[in-house]
Amino acid sequence: MIAIYKAYYTSPAGKLLLAEYDGELCLCLWANDCHEKVIAKLEHQLNTLSTLNKTSILTEAIQQLDEYFAGNRQSFDLPLRIITTDFRQAICHLLQEIPFGQTESYMSLAQRFGNTKAIRAVASACGANPISIFIPCHRIIGSNGKLTGYNGGLEAKKILLDLERTLGETRQNTLF
Repeated sequence: MIAIYKAYYTSPAGKLLLAEYDGELCLCLWANDCHEKVIAKLEHQLNTLSTLNKTSILTEAIQQLDEYFAGNRQSFDLPLRIITTDFRQAICHLLQEIPFGQTESYMSLAQRFGNTKAIRAVASACGANPISIFIPCHRIIGSNGKLTGYNGGLEAKKILLDLERTLGETRQNTLF
């Protein structure tokens, strides 16, 4: 039986729970009241158990997060296993196309999906993103430019967006 291996990571924006299944990162969740329910659901879906154990994938995920928060990484290159519905997977793939340091609205994401009437479903899919930061749902904001809900809380979202904005501005200024 293949187990789900998990590890915790303390970031400047809050504590994260990382999980790997069969050589792929399958979770990066904000450690809050709901994360254990998500692990239990995942165990049920995959018919397996989870255990705390740093695998090579989890060690690499932690290394890449360290580099990201230190300002030395703008993209991630780990194998991901997005365990969710086909619709939510499609939204996760669209989220991965949003460039570092840029934001997009839920409406814009729904337009890219091809159905502006699906804006609420798109927002729900963003909220159910199982691999936060690696799949950058924090880059989604309201159509009015304001921060909207985020599983890690609005303060964590602000920290992530400020980090990316600052790094983007710094890199752009060094080009001139």
